[in-house]
Amino acid sequence: MKNYLTDRNIMYRTFHRLLGDLKMKNAKADILAGYGVESTGDLTDGQLNELIRTLEEKRSARFAQVDAQVKKERSKCLRAMNELGVNTFNWENVNSYMLDKEGKLLYQLTLKELKALHIKLRNIKRHRDKKLAEEDFKAAFN
Repeated sequence: MKNYLTDRNIMYRTFHRLLGDLKMKNAKADILAGYGVESTGDLTDGQLNELIRTLEEKRSARFAQVDAQVKKERSKCLRAMNELGVNTFNWENVNSYMLDKEGKLLYQLTLKELKALHIKLRNIKRHRDKKLAEEDFKAAFN
């Protein structure tokens, strides 16, 4: 099996950085216990490389999942903007709308911000539709 890394200090730093990225620092003792050791210094190069490879796969999978969620939320926001009359086939229109309303471009928003934007856009549409319905009702009886 080919070693992922060969310098022990780099391997330790990589292992700990991955634990931090995955928010798994509290699980370090359990992970090491699975190898029958108490310290990363007690792991063999092969074991440490295996752990790094496994953690990088987990991180990649997590990022891929987040990317899929971000794409889905962007799509929802674009549909909502389209329903509000923004020509979403023209990115200049989308960018202009986003800078005016949010101060950021669509691709700059985090997943949390995209979810909040989608709710905001739905509320704008609901308010606009209610106002239009009231105007139609008044016009019908005047």
